[in-house]
Amino acid sequence: MAWFNNLNLGGKLLISNIILGALIVSSALMTTQRLNVIDEHVKGLDTAMQAVDLLLQADRDLYQVLVAERSMMFSKPNSDEFRGLVATHKENIKQARERAEQFLALVSDAQIQSMFDRYSNHRVQWEALTNKVRSEREQDTRSGRRAAIEMSFGTAADQFNKMREQIDGMVEYVEALSH
Repeated sequence: MAWFNNLNLGGKLLISNIILGALIVSSALMTTQRLNVIDEHVKGLDTAMQAVDLLLQADRDLYQVLVAERSMMFSKPNSDEFRGLVATHKENIKQARERAEQFLALVSDAQIQSMFDRYSNHRVQWEALTNKVRSEREQDTRSGRRAAIEMSFGTAADQFNKMREQIDGMVEYVEALSH
C-alpha cells in the first residue's frame, strides 16, 4: 500500500477511474447478456402466444362448423339460408385446417407432433362425417334428415369431441412450455 501513498494525485485518480471504468464495463456486459436472455424468452413467449392464438381460432372455426351443421337440420334445403350455412360450413372447415397447419409450423416439438397427428386423424374422420351430414341434409328427404341428425349428435359429435380434446391438450402443453 505504500506505493499507493507515494503516487501523486493524478495517479490516484487514474487508478480509481480505471477501477470505476472496469466496473461500468463489466456491469454493461452483464446487463447486455441479461437483456439478450430476456429477449430470447420474450421471442419464445411471442411464438407461444401466436401458436395458441392460431389453435384457439381453429377451435372457434370448428365450433362455427358445428353450429352451421346443426342449423342445417332446421333449414329448408335449397333456401338462401341453407346455402349460406353450407358455405359457412365449408369455409370454416378450410380455415380450421389452415390455422392448425400454421400452428404446427410455429411449434416444433416431438410431443406437439404426436398430439397433432392424433388431432389430424380425428379431424379427417370428423370431416368425413360432417360432410356426410351435410350431404344427407342436402338430399331434402325425411330419411336424409333423420340420418343427418343421428350422425351429427352421434358419431360425428364423438369425433368432434376427440378432436377438441387434442386441441385442448396442445394449448395446455404450449402454455406449460412458455412458463
